[in-house]
Amino acid sequence: MSNNVLKFHADSPESAGRCFVARVAAEEKGQALSLILGDGQIRDVLAHLSEVPVLKSGDRVLVQEVAEGLVVTGRLRGREEGPRPLSRDDNGRLLLDAAAGIRLQTGEACIELTPDGRIHVDGKEIYSIAAGRMRLQGARVEIN
Repeated sequence: MSNNVLKFHADSPESAGRCFVARVAAEEKGQALSLILGDGQIRDVLAHLSEVPVLKSGDRVLVQEVAEGLVVTGRLRGREEGPRPLSRDDNGRLLLDAAAGIRLQTGEACIELTPDGRIHVDGKEIYSIAAGRMRLQGARVEIN
């Protein structure tokens, strides 16, 4: 039976556990296929850590060399980028802050929050169930 454990050292002592920055040379579906190393050499990618965001060609990434090949461990932010918008507040609530809006979509169902305060809920069927009182309040409420 095999396992998925990777040794964090290479065959030669000079590259054992080496960690470095590279650029994405080619990607597919947001994952790097190959990287351009500092010396211009292009090498294939073995794997990505689960926390690595979607990548595109030209992105700078942090790479760990293991015996089997290169593992992408993260993406470096560009100078114009701020920290990730996903965080938690003091009460442990998950916060997602995006200046242009937030859109959750799967298939034909969509929930969108716009910066001007509008919330759009769109789907084939929408269920709203409450164990207690359900309030619908607005300056004007239209049904059909």
